[in-house]
Amino acid sequence: MLYLIAEWMNFPGIANLIRYQSFRAGATMATAFVIGLVIGPPIVGVPRLARCVAGPSSRIG
Repeated sequence: MLYLIAEWMNFPGIANLIRYQSFRAGATMATAFVIGLVIGPPIVGVPRLARCVAGPSSRIG
């Protein structure tokens, strides 16, 4: 989307970076990393919470 806007408006300078495939791939990886850091801990905490609520009688081993 940003690529199409930049091409349509003929952005000069630093906005021209989004025309490079490697920059877009790096930005995608960085975005996925940040999303993983934000969303990951709560998702990992759900099984821990379920284990605590279940109590010691449901533990295997």
